[in-house]
Amino acid sequence: MKKKIIAIAAAAVAAAAVLTVILFKTGVFKPKKTVYIPEGTTLNLREGLSAELTEVDPSEAGTAPTKAEMSGEYTAKSDFPHTVGGVEVSDMFSYSGSFVEDGSGRQVSGIAAVRVRNNSSRAYQLLSLSFATDGGDIVFDVTALLPGAEMTVLSKEAVPYNADLLISNVTAIKSLEFTDTPSLHSDIFELSASAGVLGVKNVSGKQVGNVYVYYKSTDSNGLFGGITYRIKLGDMPSGKLAKTAPPHFDGGSKILYITYV
Repeated sequence: MKKKIIAIAAAAVAAAAVLTVILFKTGVFKPKKTVYIPEGTTLNLREGLSAELTEVDPSEAGTAPTKAEMSGEYTAKSDFPHTVGGVEVSDMFSYSGSFVEDGSGRQVSGIAAVRVRNNSSRAYQLLSLSFATDGGDIVFDVTALLPGAEMTVLSKEAVPYNADLLISNVTAIKSLEFTDTPSLHSDIFELSASAGVLGVKNVSGKQVGNVYVYYKSTDSNGLFGGITYRIKLGDMPSGKLAKTAPPHFDGGSKILYITYV
């Protein structure tokens, strides 16, 4: 009886082996795929996702899939931060509220926005950043980005934010630095601000001409908007106090610099 049971078990194992071979050949059963990750490559995953890597011999790995081949299966936000010209982009996120970049203040919902910080000693008059993604390029124009400044910048064209966009690279398509270091020239001008009214007094003891004041909006995170506003005060004799209520100027505005001749 014992020999009969052993014979039946052996027959069952043999039958299972034959069935497995048939399923492999017909494609009904497929083995788990392995992925070869070259040394030095970092695998970036969004929170909540996981991945399992199985080591294989590089000679057996074949060619890695291209971005086009992968885009149908995998989408992931590029790893942040990105740094361009000493400017760090710490994140891209969805923004809803007033659209300031064209000066209109129109309401928008769910558009792309980024946080930037100038970690360099350069004073950028204009820095235009382009994010190359699998859904097209997204451009952010940053103006008056002084050393150490942090800023929230909205997409120039109010492009909708998509958390699943794959960002391949970030480049500066325009870069213009100030020729003279931006300054408030506190030895020449005395500033005051109250209830949306800007006061500028010439304390230099001489006449100055073609005076412009440049300012930005702010929020709880720092400067807000790539756009920079300016108001022309014109010529100012010594001792003159000019008061004005500039557009987009309020208690949350920050005066960045003044120019004159």
